[in-house]
Amino acid sequence: MAPIIEEEPIAAASIGQVYRARLHDGRTVAVKVQYPGVAAAVRADMQNMDMIMRLLNPRPEIRQLLELTQMQQLFEIVQR
Repeated sequence: MAPIIEEEPIAAASIGQVYRARLHDGRTVAVKVQYPGVAAAVRADMQNMDMIMRLLNPRPEIRQLLELTQMQQLFEIVQR
């Protein structure tokens, strides 16, 4: 049995909306619905960021200034 999802969103953001739903056992849950095309846009942004980090990474002074090591770690986590 599918959850019963309310028609009006309870929250919205730049990448999607959140709806309240009720499961067949009575539990209330949140259902996150992503806008079409968001996954592809985020993937493209992350690929661009990766390219920029690779271009700047050989220069220690830039890497230190921009903390690229931490940005690279974040990028790797998001890519999973």
